[in-house]
Amino acid sequence: MDHITEMMAAAGEAHDLLLRWQLIRARCRNGLTIQTVAERLGWTEGDVIEIESVGADPTLSELRRYAHAVEALLSLEVNPAPTEPTDGQPI
Repeated sequence: MDHITEMMAAAGEAHDLLLRWQLIRARCRNGLTIQTVAERLGWTEGDVIEIESVGADPTLSELRRYAHAVEALLSLEVNPAPTEPTDGQPI
């Protein structure tokens, strides 16, 4: 794996953790239990726990639905990938 690919993978993992933390924080801030969120979504409590777990790989649709259930808005942005500088030095 090259340097850029490694950086992008690490950034993606960090972003996933931050997103999960923000969703859990929204649930807690709004006084919602895992059971309440599960009921709102028509999911089991285990499904909610899975989405909140590190290592889970929920779909974008699942994340949007979860965000709505915890009274939050999920927004995404797309940015260009970093590139190697012309002098060959890592970024």
